[in-house]
Amino acid sequence: MLKIISKLEKLGRKVLLSDNSKWEEYDFVWKHLSSCEKILDVGCGVGLFLHYAPDHILGVDINPHNVEFCKSNGFQAIVGDALKLDLADNSFDGVHSSHVMHIFTPGQAMTYIKEMCRVCRPGGKIVVSLKHDYRYFWQNPENSRPYPPSVFYGMSSQQPSAEKPRSNPMWEDLPQFEPIGIKYRRPPLYYFMMYGSRNRMRVSSALNVLQCKFLLRKYWTFDAYTIVLENRKQPAAC
Repeated sequence: MLKIISKLEKLGRKVLLSDNSKWEEYDFVWKHLSSCEKILDVGCGVGLFLHYAPDHILGVDINPHNVEFCKSNGFQAIVGDALKLDLADNSFDGVHSSHVMHIFTPGQAMTYIKEMCRVCRPGGKIVVSLKHDYRYFWQNPENSRPYPPSVFYGMSSQQPSAEKPRSNPMWEDLPQFEPIGIKYRRPPLYYFMMYGSRNRMRVSSALNVLQCKFLLRKYWTFDAYTIVLENRKQPAAC
């Protein structure tokens, strides 16, 4: 029995290492940012997205160990806070951030979006990937709350207008952007989650990944998405 569990655990490791769902997400992001000369990756982690263009992408992460790891691989990375980026206004043509926003409270999330819009030039693109509200969202203790796509479309519809005065203080100083593209990640048909040991968790994850590889997914819903925003803020006056 122990030998079978050991083999399943090894198989689980191999399957997880071959999981291409994140790379599919990054490929979609790169399709929209590849024409940008300067790109910022907010919450870069260990630098997976930085591989796409090491000379054009700057990573920023709050964890100094992640930053050192990125530098050891020849990437550009600095320590920084997504809620207070120590970077100049309009200094990047594109901004990317993967699976960060859902760890923030609503007020922090608004600041996070404003900061990305601030450092992105007018007309630039901001691409954000997020987990959605699905059954196992809360298994990660750092998650604060899910933000569905309607959050971005709602903010876009509340842009400044002479005919439409502000009715909600939260919309004051709202970043100006327009959603121009979205990609959904479909969950496995049956979500395995076996608790009790790390090996069981790995086997569960491997079974979920295998389902996705063989297109056994719930195509009528999604567990994550990537949204592309065009920065519509006005250029600074001369």
